[in-house]
Amino acid sequence: MSRGDVGRASYGGVSRAKFDRAAFAITASLLVSSGLAFAGDTVDDLNTLVKKTGAPTGGPCGAAGCATESPFAAFCAKPFGTACSGNPSGEQYEKIQAFKKNCLKDVMKDLPPLPPKPIPDKRGPDLIPPENLDEIRAWQKKFDRYQGKLLSAILPGKTVDAVNGLFEEVRSHMLHAVDAQKGLAAQTKTYMKGKVADTTIVSPLEYLNAFTTDVTELAHYNEFMKHCGPDGLSTNAFNIRFNGADHVVVCPGYFIDALKDVTHCGEEKPKIGDGPKTKDFQISPLPVDKLRVEKQGYLKMRILIDKTPDDTLIDYDALVRVFGHEIGHSIDAAGYGPTDEKTGKKPLVLETGFEKYAACIQKKHPTLKPPLEYLNEISADYWSAEAMAKYNETAYSFALQFNSLSPKDALRIIKSQMSGLCGSTQGDRHPDGATRIRSIYGMNSSLRESLRCPSMPSKQTTCTFEGEVPVK
Repeated sequence: MSRGDVGRASYGGVSRAKFDRAAFAITASLLVSSGLAFAGDTVDDLNTLVKKTGAPTGGPCGAAGCATESPFAAFCAKPFGTACSGNPSGEQYEKIQAFKKNCLKDVMKDLPPLPPKPIPDKRGPDLIPPENLDEIRAWQKKFDRYQGKLLSAILPGKTVDAVNGLFEEVRSHMLHAVDAQKGLAAQTKTYMKGKVADTTIVSPLEYLNAFTTDVTELAHYNEFMKHCGPDGLSTNAFNIRFNGADHVVVCPGYFIDALKDVTHCGEEKPKIGDGPKTKDFQISPLPVDKLRVEKQGYLKMRILIDKTPDDTLIDYDALVRVFGHEIGHSIDAAGYGPTDEKTGKKPLVLETGFEKYAACIQKKHPTLKPPLEYLNEISADYWSAEAMAKYNETAYSFALQFNSLSPKDALRIIKSQMSGLCGSTQGDRHPDGATRIRSIYGMNSSLRESLRCPSMPSKQTTCTFEGEVPVK
């Protein structure tokens, strides 16, 4: 039985007699390891354990009986209306403006004008002829210096380590999500996990320095400005394939949106507690050479984590969805096929394993009439939802077990996790944010189970690799 199934059976309003003994044993061992209980304590049920440890009463099986409603019930019932209540776009704009006012006074002075317009020649539209080299070199130095100062103002060094650790955590959850998919052949799963394992996160500055080795090339700068804006302040991210591997770049503006305190500028807050916390994750080694790529093994890695609400600069929940989405692009629905002899272009073709998923999407969302570009974004959202479910099971299952998460805290989590989608409109490749939240995230059974959503009362369906299936 999966962890989501244990949660549903144990805390969905059933009698205490049906409480899963294995789940109880796990809970008891967690309390002992955390110092809330002693190894010598003998208990027969969760209520006794709660009383002996002083854990929050009134929990799933407190004195008043089992809780019947998840704190995420509002999102379960109305995903978009709950996640996007208020004015998220206005709040985001005000946050960026406040950060610019408080933290970027000197940084913004270094923002150079737009680069010289690429002059097409035989080598390609993004290449600069030799007579423009001095001009483009000068611009690149100014642009890179600006990005360096911008990132220093947003994310101090230790915070960067924590953000990278979170990316590894989400990537680990994605590997497990791929394994859990019904309807995918074992060979397809192996292929997908290899691509996920090869996907890395690079900072905007690393991207600009590592991917622009040819000073005559503007393609990567153009890609960066298309997604992040010339000033880097767009709330966006992108996945780019380079040298046979996928790389995720999160725009500086997205990190600003994830900051808890926008008046904070480049200084670490003092740590609260006994010291840094660590956690083990099963991940793949980062591909640093051909040999390691060929020997794609998995291992345990201990990384720094920092998720206590008082001593972090970053709202981690605001990054989980976008990390999952961009990693999901490494295994999304379409890839480039062979070059068309007539047009000289490489058309998009449906990837193996997505046949039933694509047919279901086209049936359920005919108004989108999704070309493969749309399907790429929708399938990346699917993977993001699956990874988010694993993340929530790890990060919040304990709080849900003991009913210690208030609806107010649950709303904050949901609004953070769905941030970046609320005000988005339909574009050349992306469906609008409302559709994505309602139909992809809100109807994902794994995500709903991780939030302890009640069973769907109506016969609504969702799309998986098995095709169209009922929403749980």
